Amino acid sequence: MESSADKTAHLPEFDDPLILGEEPRTPARWRAMMGYLAGCVILSICLLVQVFYHYQDYFLRHSLWRPLLARACEQLACELPVVKNSSALRSVYLSVDPHPDYQDMLLVRFRVHNTAMYPQAFPAVQLSFSNTEQEIVAARRFYPGHYLPLELLPAGAIAQGAQLDGALAVRDPGPNAVNYTLEFVYEND
Repeated sequence: MESSADKTAHLPEFDDPLILGEEPRTPARWRAMMGYLAGCVILSICLLVQVFYHYQDYFLRHSLWRPLLARACEQLACELPVVKNSSALRSVYLSVDPHPDYQDMLLVRFRVHNTAMYPQAFPAVQLSFSNTEQEIVAARRFYPGHYLPLELLPAGAIAQGAQLDGALAVRDPGPNAVNYTLEFVYEND
């Protein structure tokens, strides 16, 4: 029978104790780790920029993000684009009457209400006339310069919750035009 001393007799003896675990870190490993960390931070920032760019319309329309972006733009001397959302525009008044000054002309007056929680660019107005069979007899798109007074054009936007009056003088489409519709549209909406 062997004793435990006999089992370890063939092993060499060391003056320093054996330490199990990881090696002590060297400055070169710290630099490499900082390089990886910097790379991760840069890639994360790039990902966030791509998400913002792809969903910028959402961030610009959202009531939480828009004020934050506006404050950031004040600091960075940039300008936020004006939002365009025709589904948040409501017609609260519309009248089509013979023009008081010109024969064979109609005077179209309307009021648009911005129900969005943010200012919006002035919309284009799509006016169409149809007959009794709902076939379009005449239609045209009018832009802000056509229906707004010139002094309002520099503002470029309808304020949040505001109403805006517009007026158009159009040629009478004739006796077949018995119905009319007015829509607020944006080119890329």
